[in-house]
Amino acid sequence: MGLHLNPTFVAFTPWTTLDDYIELLTVLATQNLIAHVAPIQLAMRLLLPAGSTLLALPEMRPYLQGFDASALTYRWVHPDARVDQLCDEAPQTGPER
Repeated sequence: MGLHLNPTFVAFTPWTTLDDYIELLTVLATQNLIAHVAPIQLAMRLLLPAGSTLLALPEMRPYLQGFDASALTYRWVHPDARVDQLCDEAPQTGPER
């Protein structure tokens, strides 16, 4: 019996590009990790809770949309609206069985 990796990562950040996402998918495929990645991982968006060090970075200010008390996180938008759209459309569950 071998050791199976279950990679976890944040697929969407303000700095993620469309090419970065394609590269992520390519690495998962070439390393035979697709079966070991929960589909939600491919839709994970950076969470910015109150007190996050990232909130203090000047580079974050253009992306911030304010604090969402119900979600306990600061909302942010990506500089490329296509990346936000991809995040919204990324599958969060596996194929129907």
